[in-house]
Amino acid sequence: MIMIKMVHGINLKKFLNLRLYLFIPFLLLIFSNNSYSASNPRDCLTKKDILTKSELELIIQETETGLVAWENAREYNYLLSDLNLLYYCYQNINEKEKFFLKFEYLIDQKIISKNIYENWVDEKLFFKENWSNLFWHYLFAKQETSSKKNKKKKIPDSNYFPKNEKDWNYIKILFDILALDKERNIEGAAQVIHFSYIEDDYNLDFAREDVLRILDEYINYTYNKKYYEYFIRFSRQKIEFLYGLNAKKCVNYFDNDFNKKLSKIDLKQIKNYTHKSLKILETFDALDDLYRTAMYCKGVSFEHAEKYITLSDFLIEQDVQEDTLEQIKENKLFTVFWMAKNYNIIGQKEKRDYYLKEYEKLLSKFDVSDFEKIEFKKYKINKINKYLNTRDKEDDIFNALNDLSKLTLKNFQKTNQHADHQTFLFAKEKLKLELLNLYSSILIETGRKIEAVKVLKEQINFYESLRAPNKYDYVYGDDQLYLYKDTNQTLPELYQEIIFLFKFLKDTDEFVKYSNDAFNLCDILQKKNLSYDCYGIYLAYLNGISNFKKDSKKLSIEKVIEVINKADKYRISFINSKDYETYSELKKKIFENEYVHAVIFSLTNFWSSREILDFKYRKKESPFFYVCKDNWMPRYSENANLIRETKNNYQNLSMGLMAVKTACFNEEGAFFSKDDEEEFINLIYEYLERYESNNKKNKFIYLDKAGSTDNSIFHVSAFLEVLNDFNSIDDKTKKDLTNKFFENLQYQEAKFYVKTKKNFLQRLIDQELETLLKARIDYKIKYNNLVNRIYSKVESNIDIESNNQKKDFEKKLLEIDKQITKKYPDFSNINSVKIHKVKKIQEQLKNDEALIYLINEEGQQSFTITNTDIWSNTNLKNSLSSGRINLFLKNLNKLIFKKDVSIEFKNTSALIYQSIFQNSFENIKDKNNIYIIADRHYSSFPFEMLITTDRGFEVDKLDSKFNEDFEERYLIEDYNIKYLPNIDTFMSLERSRKTRITLASKFLGVGDPKFLNKIAKSPSSDEEISFLRGGFIKDTKVINERYDELPFTGKELKEIGEIFNNSSLLTRAKANEKNIKNLDLKNYDVISFATHAEVFGSFKDFNEPFLVLSPPKKSSQKDDGLLTTSEISELDLNAELVILSACNTSSKSNKYAAGFSGLINSFFAAGSKSVIATHWPVEDEAGYLLMSETMKKVIKSDLSISKALQNTKIEFIKGKYGEKFKKPLFWAPYVYVGL
Repeated sequence: MIMIKMVHGINLKKFLNLRLYLFIPFLLLIFSNNSYSASNPRDCLTKKDILTKSELELIIQETETGLVAWENAREYNYLLSDLNLLYYCYQNINEKEKFFLKFEYLIDQKIISKNIYENWVDEKLFFKENWSNLFWHYLFAKQETSSKKNKKKKIPDSNYFPKNEKDWNYIKILFDILALDKERNIEGAAQVIHFSYIEDDYNLDFAREDVLRILDEYINYTYNKKYYEYFIRFSRQKIEFLYGLNAKKCVNYFDNDFNKKLSKIDLKQIKNYTHKSLKILETFDALDDLYRTAMYCKGVSFEHAEKYITLSDFLIEQDVQEDTLEQIKENKLFTVFWMAKNYNIIGQKEKRDYYLKEYEKLLSKFDVSDFEKIEFKKYKINKINKYLNTRDKEDDIFNALNDLSKLTLKNFQKTNQHADHQTFLFAKEKLKLELLNLYSSILIETGRKIEAVKVLKEQINFYESLRAPNKYDYVYGDDQLYLYKDTNQTLPELYQEIIFLFKFLKDTDEFVKYSNDAFNLCDILQKKNLSYDCYGIYLAYLNGISNFKKDSKKLSIEKVIEVINKADKYRISFINSKDYETYSELKKKIFENEYVHAVIFSLTNFWSSREILDFKYRKKESPFFYVCKDNWMPRYSENANLIRETKNNYQNLSMGLMAVKTACFNEEGAFFSKDDEEEFINLIYEYLERYESNNKKNKFIYLDKAGSTDNSIFHVSAFLEVLNDFNSIDDKTKKDLTNKFFENLQYQEAKFYVKTKKNFLQRLIDQELETLLKARIDYKIKYNNLVNRIYSKVESNIDIESNNQKKDFEKKLLEIDKQITKKYPDFSNINSVKIHKVKKIQEQLKNDEALIYLINEEGQQSFTITNTDIWSNTNLKNSLSSGRINLFLKNLNKLIFKKDVSIEFKNTSALIYQSIFQNSFENIKDKNNIYIIADRHYSSFPFEMLITTDRGFEVDKLDSKFNEDFEERYLIEDYNIKYLPNIDTFMSLERSRKTRITLASKFLGVGDPKFLNKIAKSPSSDEEISFLRGGFIKDTKVINERYDELPFTGKELKEIGEIFNNSSLLTRAKANEKNIKNLDLKNYDVISFATHAEVFGSFKDFNEPFLVLSPPKKSSQKDDGLLTTSEISELDLNAELVILSACNTSSKSNKYAAGFSGLINSFFAAGSKSVIATHWPVEDEAGYLLMSETMKKVIKSDLSISKALQNTKIEFIKGKYGEKFKKPLFWAPYVYVGL
């Protein structure tokens, strides 16, 4: 519901510039017979429509001269009479400022003063009762001029009548004058006090005491005189003043003063209007405002809200203006809805359901705008409706957006009767964003967290824009932020959501940035009152801390202490408040556990520290004390057990507590008891059973983006190392758990790699199925483009036609899916997630082979499998590598580019091998062939350059060891290393022990694309790329701007091609998408791409990997210069080998990239048997030598590709091709992916 700011019960959009009120003095003056000035200023009223500007200026000039004469003659009756009329003359030429300057001059001259008023003698022209009319004119002119000046300077008004101290001193004189005769001036005083907006002056130090004094004087006077209508109006101003000043004082006044007095008043005897003829200021309107303001002061007060609902029923039956009646109805709707929402928050569902039904009745009874109905739909989607699948929820969101798109200003004004077009657009945009926020929850639920981040950023930007001048002209100054739901609730909630998202994405920079932005907002919001939503931000931050590696600059213990102190302050205040008493026992336990979880787990990042921390609201102790010694676990577990019974998510709680207990035991050198060990083992089995069951329910739809999985498995699998110290379990149980963990980790892998299965399905596809799949792909592309268009621009109008098209595509896709499922069950089943048992993997391994599965999610972990055994290794207790793995890898990747193989490089490589990987190879020294499956954190690292020379590193002797030189031996010298993207690829790729590549094999070389480098580079070419509706580049100029030509690649392709008897080249302008797609590629045995490659994050909002080819002059869906992974996967390949001799084809990834390069996977999806890719650009000669020598060995020596590549690398190491090429820089980047 839209809350247009109400000032003293008057809607400023309804009474623009308060012109209607000026009719009062007009009635008094228009019939005046005489003017004692040279000209007649009364003409400015009676003849304003016919007077020219010059005629008006003449009247003003002559009247101003007359004012001087009246002043000198001390004829103040005539002076004030002419001044009062002169107001309209100034108004007609838009120069009201001159009026209030003359008025203030008369105050300075003591003419408008208590003394003059006391001695005033009423005459025919100007009477004592007219003084208040003159005061109105002054206030109207002053207020309008002050607001205009602030708006021109783009300064947000703190209220509708901004004042400085001088202004206030003038206004105070008016109050003092009227107070001399309260009985005579009560109506005039009420009007003047009303239109001076003193309730908004709570932020003026110089006015605060005077405001309270003035209001209290009139409140007491009118109550004692039984002028209850005025009593209510003045009380309304006081409570609004106190609301801005201090919520506790506001509540105290309402409960202990006003409410007691009101209880003695018979409301049925109250008049709505006090003025004899003008029905403008309404008593019941003021009473309605008063109760609503008190509700804001009280926060969550169901008792007050119920009283207000009862009062609103009475007010609706009274003789009030139509617009006031509609406003009261709107406020009642708001309050009933508020009751339903807050009863839901505290867990009282019966009362929630009662008020939801009442609200639905009122929606029909009051004939409200469709806007309120859509808002109610939004609430039910978010809080009430139970969805079996996200598609139904998404449909409801789209339907609501459709309804919103049809909303008109006229319909909107049914409930928000004074809203103008600007207000309407603002409200519509807000509600659209709120619906998109629900959509972002769907994105999160389905694992599309990056897309959710974009939606949330758009929403945050919108609400933050309200803090500065914007197109909606709704500007909230910092001193007003706590007053508006947009900034005191919605914006903090959005910050909470995005902070949690960056926690899961492990994006430290964005996590810190948005946390700091949220903290800055909360520092402003909480200057007045503590905020529950800011408390939520503090918990979100503390929850996230434990997910990041300790960083002294970005995530320091000092910052954690600061945030814990803020959370503690709110918690202490809240649990001692009446609001907390309204919570159900369940809600109280949830509140307590959320707090404990956030605070304790934030300290786990520093848990081993014994440093005493400077807490403000808790015992000053160390992180170790709070994590390991403080008795928080039993109470936390007790609460959790009750919460779990209500189906709240505490599934991994016990495992989390065990993790903490394990860390604490290790720190103290303590051991688990036998009971602890048995409990631990049972918990692990329970966890694995639940995890597997949940993931089997997840539906990974074929050819679509995979669903999401629970990555807690990474944390729990690291406990395998702990089991090695257990005495109460046998080796068989340990081995069984190792097998189970390995198998379940494949669900996480499946999240990234479902698409790689496509090439294994070709044998199941006949002509009819192929037609269905092509139709499905076409609809899916159009559907995805449509959804992206609908949601990409949150400020654009909602496209009804697009929503209808979306439903049509969904229907067609569902029909195709049903046909495929029914007619081709084998095809459908093979697309489900397939988990491979250890035993089945072992059956695929030969005697001289081993498979190593490497994970670096929550710590380094590896599984090593041979055809007879499996081992697991973690580095939880390795002091050399603890917390340093990523740092080691990053440093080695830097050292590789130095001129020589330095001592530092050799020792760093040896240290990495010893501290991280040595245990993985310990049991397979007799194997020759190694398959490595590494997660995304290792995707930039070629393992063959690890040095296996035993250096005997120890923590306290590292410095001295690092200065020693030694004879290095590389891992590639002992093992033929082959990489694979995932387990499923290993199990599914065709095994060929003997290469099929011969001299007769057909070779295709694609590279050395042609770019128009003379084009000037634009500033945005590195960042932005625009796409047309079909998904292709709008303007290929960006390719020519960004990329340099690669002349050496043409030579490389030519020389490799000469090895084969049958070769074809697509170079320069021929190296384009159209030519590649038109070729029958399955006829080529070896295909080499030598060009630029981008894997992730190259362009803004475009994360699909691609190869860069010669761009066409005009872009089309078939050829736009970028061969993307989705296009590659659609190629029909039968190649033994694809060579990607391009920059960073397997290594580079953006901060959200998931897994091994998408480019490599796409070639497997297209049908290639193996791929050779490069981690970094290689010198021309080295690249040619390595690839040509490898291919010669494959052909002449009948070696497998991987063995030939290994032998060539060893030749490089031994110096066969010169000293220069012995460095890993030249041979390590080439990696073989395949069997």
